[in-house]
Amino acid sequence: MRKILYILLLNCLLYSNNNYLWPTDNKDVLTTNFCEPRHRRFHAGVDFRTYGEIGGNLYAIDSGQVIRLKIEPFKYGKAIYVQLDDGNIILYSHLDEFNPVIEKLSDDLRAQYNSSFYDHYLTENQKINVMRGDVIGYAGDTGSLSGPHLHFEIRDSENNPINPLIDYYKIKDNTNPYAKRIAFIPLDKNSWINGVQDYQLFDLVKINDYKYILDDTISTVGDFGI
Repeated sequence: MRKILYILLLNCLLYSNNNYLWPTDNKDVLTTNFCEPRHRRFHAGVDFRTYGEIGGNLYAIDSGQVIRLKIEPFKYGKAIYVQLDDGNIILYSHLDEFNPVIEKLSDDLRAQYNSSFYDHYLTENQKINVMRGDVIGYAGDTGSLSGPHLHFEIRDSENNPINPLIDYYKIKDNTNPYAKRIAFIPLDKNSWINGVQDYQLFDLVKINDYKYILDDTISTVGDFGI
C-alpha cells in the first residue's frame, strides 16, 4: 500500500512540473522560437502555427483563472491572461474571439470603457475559472502580425518571461543549424577589423555540415571577438 501511494505521489509531482497541455490542435509545430531578435527587443514567447486558419481552438494548458483581458489595435491584438494554479501566467494573443463566457465579459468591458479597446485586470468577482483542456478562445490574426498564429508566453508569478521549450514542452528538432555570416567585433579602442574600429560581417561559404570558409583574408589588430 505504501509503495502504491509513493508511486501515485511521484506521478503527481512529475505531472505538475512538466506536463502542460499543448495550447492548439497542431501539436509540436512552431513558427518562431523564444528570444528570437526583433526590432529593438527580443521575442518574449513562442508562436504556434495555425496554418493560416482562423478559428482553431485554443486550450487552457492547465487549471487556473482568467485574470486579465486586453484588446488593442496593434501588438497583441485580442489577448487573454490566465494565471495557473502553480502561479505561472499564460498569455494567449492575436485571438479572433474568446469563448462565449469570456466574450460576454469582454462585451461588458467594452461598454464600461466605452471603447473597442481596453486593458482590464479582472477583480476577484470577475475572474473566470478554467480547467485543463477547456477551450478559452479561438485563434485569429488580430493586432500586429504577419498572418494568423498564436503568440504564446509563459511568465512566472512576477511576470518575468520563461522559455516554454526548456521546462514545459519538448520538441524534437530535426533541422541542423547552419551559419550564414560571421561577425568580427573589436573589443577595445585599440582593435581594428579590416582597418575599421567597428564590427564587420562576412558571408560564409558552406563546404559541408561541419565546415565553412571565408572567401577573403581578414585583417585584425588588437583584441576582437567572434
